[in-house]
Amino acid sequence: MPEILWDRMTARALKELAAQDAPVLLPVGSTEQHGPHLPTGIDDFLSAEACRRAAGIMVAQGRPVVVAPSLWCGPADHHVELGGTFTRHRR
Repeated sequence: MPEILWDRMTARALKELAAQDAPVLLPVGSTEQHGPHLPTGIDDFLSAEACRRAAGIMVAQGRPVVVAPSLWCGPADHHVELGGTFTRHRR
Protein backbone atom coordinates (compact mmCIF):
# COMPACT_ATOMS: atom_id res chain seq x y z
CA MET A 1 0.00 0.00 0.00
CA PRO A 2 1.34 3.48 -0.77
CA GLU A 3 2.11 5.81 2.11
CA ILE A 4 -1.01 7.61 3.35
CA LEU A 5 0.25 9.39 6.49
CA TRP A 6 1.04 13.08 5.98
CA ASP A 7 3.85 13.21 8.52
CA ARG A 8 5.67 10.32 6.83
CA MET A 9 5.58 11.90 3.36
CA THR A 10 7.96 14.32 1.73
CA ALA A 11 6.80 17.74 0.61
CA ARG A 12 7.20 16.57 -3.00
CA ALA A 13 4.91 13.57 -2.46
CA LEU A 14 2.27 15.78 -0.82
CA LYS A 15 2.48 18.26 -3.68
CA GLU A 16 1.94 15.43 -6.19
CA LEU A 17 -1.12 14.23 -4.27
CA ALA A 18 -2.48 17.78 -4.11
CA ALA A 19 -2.17 17.95 -7.91
CA GLN A 20 -4.40 14.84 -8.01
CA ASP A 21 -6.98 16.57 -5.76
CA ALA A 22 -6.42 13.93 -3.09
CA PRO A 23 -8.69 14.49 -0.09
CA VAL A 24 -7.06 14.98 3.30
CA LEU A 25 -8.67 13.16 6.21
CA LEU A 26 -8.22 14.98 9.53
CA PRO A 27 -8.62 12.88 12.69
CA VAL A 28 -10.15 14.97 15.50
CA GLY A 29 -10.48 13.69 19.07
CA SER A 30 -10.00 15.24 22.49
CA THR A 31 -7.42 14.19 25.04
CA GLU A 32 -9.45 13.87 28.23
CA GLN A 33 -10.40 11.44 30.95
CA HIS A 34 -12.83 8.66 30.16
CA GLY A 35 -13.07 7.08 33.57
CA PRO A 36 -10.53 4.87 35.32
CA HIS A 37 -10.73 2.07 32.73
CA LEU A 38 -9.68 3.91 29.52
CA PRO A 39 -6.62 5.91 28.47
CA THR A 40 -6.96 9.68 28.08
CA GLY A 41 -6.19 9.49 24.36
CA ILE A 42 -9.04 7.17 23.38
CA ASP A 43 -10.87 9.79 21.26
CA ASP A 44 -7.63 10.55 19.41
CA PHE A 45 -6.79 6.86 18.95
CA LEU A 46 -10.23 6.02 17.57
CA SER A 47 -10.49 8.99 15.20
CA ALA A 48 -7.00 8.34 13.81
CA GLU A 49 -7.78 4.66 13.27
CA ALA A 50 -11.09 5.47 11.56
CA CYS A 51 -9.27 7.80 9.15
CA ARG A 52 -6.55 5.21 8.46
CA ARG A 53 -9.17 2.55 7.71
CA ALA A 54 -11.17 4.88 5.46
CA ALA A 55 -7.96 5.78 3.63
CA GLY A 56 -7.15 2.09 3.18
CA ILE A 57 -10.52 1.54 1.51
CA MET A 58 -9.93 4.52 -0.78
CA VAL A 59 -6.45 3.30 -1.75
CA ALA A 60 -7.88 -0.16 -2.52
CA GLN A 61 -10.28 1.59 -4.90
CA GLY A 62 -7.35 3.34 -6.60
CA ARG A 63 -8.17 6.75 -5.11
CA PRO A 64 -5.45 9.07 -3.75
CA VAL A 65 -5.80 10.14 -0.11
CA VAL A 66 -3.76 11.56 2.75
CA VAL A 67 -4.34 11.20 6.51
CA ALA A 68 -3.25 14.33 8.38
CA PRO A 69 -1.80 14.30 11.89
CA SER A 70 -4.49 14.32 14.59
CA LEU A 71 -6.05 17.40 16.08
CA TRP A 72 -6.07 16.09 19.65
CA CYS A 73 -6.98 19.12 21.75
CA GLY A 74 -10.36 20.75 21.95
CA PRO A 75 -12.71 22.41 24.42
CA ALA A 76 -13.02 19.97 27.30
CA ASP A 77 -13.24 22.28 30.29
CA HIS A 78 -15.86 20.03 31.90
CA HIS A 79 -13.22 17.25 32.23
CA VAL A 80 -10.38 19.30 33.78
CA GLU A 81 -11.24 18.55 37.41
CA LEU A 82 -10.99 14.82 36.71
CA GLY A 83 -7.36 15.07 35.50
CA GLY A 84 -5.49 14.10 32.35
CA THR A 85 -7.22 16.62 30.10
CA PHE A 86 -5.84 19.06 27.54
CA THR A 87 -8.20 21.96 26.82
CA ARG A 88 -8.28 25.52 25.63
CA HIS A 89 -7.39 28.26 28.10
CA ARG A 90 -10.37 29.70 29.87
CA ARG A 91 -10.56 32.84 32.00
